[in-house]
Amino acid sequence: MQQLRLKNLRETKEKISKSVNWEVLIIDSVSRIDILEESKKKLDIILQRWTSYFFPEHLGLSPKELLKKKPKSEMGAELKSDDISRIKDYIKQRDLTSMIIKKEHSYLKKVLEKETHHLIKVTSPYLVAKLIDYAGNLERLAMSTSSKIQVFGAEKSLFRHLTQGTASPRFGILFLDDSIRTSKDPGKAARALASKIMIASRQDFFKKKD
Repeated sequence: MQQLRLKNLRETKEKISKSVNWEVLIIDSVSRIDILEESKKKLDIILQRWTSYFFPEHLGLSPKELLKKKPKSEMGAELKSDDISRIKDYIKQRDLTSMIIKKEHSYLKKVLEKETHHLIKVTSPYLVAKLIDYAGNLERLAMSTSSKIQVFGAEKSLFRHLTQGTASPRFGILFLDDSIRTSKDPGKAARALASKIMIASRQDFFKKKD
């Protein structure tokens, strides 16, 4: 009985070890980045609201600068020590969140430079991770057509196009790439980028199989 239990334990450990690969880890990492970015936005809203309460004439200054300089305000509420203490806590939390986000981005870059040598030459590590997340893994991304890659993340728009006859989406999460956001013709730029991503993902995937 003891031997059977140990055997089952070894098999379970082996299954867990094999199931947690670099793809799982970068998908988890990019998910954490998105959660932390959302938290940072909410903290920014809290800090902006605080600024409008106490320093409405100085909205151009950051909360850190306001606490340091403490400019005179004829319109704002009286700033008390309790208020200063609370807002310092929020500033620390925001700074900590930003630092963790930066570390997660560094982690993504380090892993993907090793695992997707060609893909990260085409677009950012963050977008590479998002694409692998949408596809499920590198193999599924590599097997996707460029037209499918182009609309990753635009499933709702694509569904409306197919069922209601609305305009076909030109891109989904590829909009996260700077070349798409700054292009005069983002649809054309998205097609070109999707094609490059398809080729690069196949190069990375089949290189691993060799």
